[in-house]
Amino acid sequence: MKQDIFARLIIAFMLACTGTIGGAYGACAQVVAFGASITRGKGVSVQEAYPARLEAMLRSKGVNVTVVNQGINGDTLQNMQNRMDRAVPQGTRVVILQVGAPNARQGKEEGGNFKNKVSSLRRRLEARGIRVIIVGGIRRIPGMSADLIQRDGIHPTAEGQAVLAEWLLPQVIHALK
Repeated sequence: MKQDIFARLIIAFMLACTGTIGGAYGACAQVVAFGASITRGKGVSVQEAYPARLEAMLRSKGVNVTVVNQGINGDTLQNMQNRMDRAVPQGTRVVILQVGAPNARQGKEEGGNFKNKVSSLRRRLEARGIRVIIVGGIRRIPGMSADLIQRDGIHPTAEGQAVLAEWLLPQVIHALK
């Protein structure tokens, strides 16, 4: 049932893109925000999470794009490797890769090295012709101050999600060229 719904959504997306009048960047491009709870928007509404904000910003600049939120709260590198092909469909042009904080804090995961697993994900995506933007520690993003992080000390507030979207905007525009 879930696969049937997913397949219908992909078909609807493809039809919408081919029927859309292209903006400055031509036909509808797909960007997938692939990650864990920060991507999902834990603690904020779906519209406040960076993928939705980024799509709105791109469209306001004339970029005909859909940004799909494939974030899962508590996701691990191992699970991301397992679900990547389902979460990132053919035709995706850019993936924003955000690895979960538990993995980053540990620096490794059972069965392998953290950096190697992130590199493996990146290589698999690039082998499909997809450009990859990696979101590392969000506290290193310019403008991401402590007051833009929720009380849990990990997840951005709605305003922090906006800062993240602003930071990603020029990178995604460049990657779509």
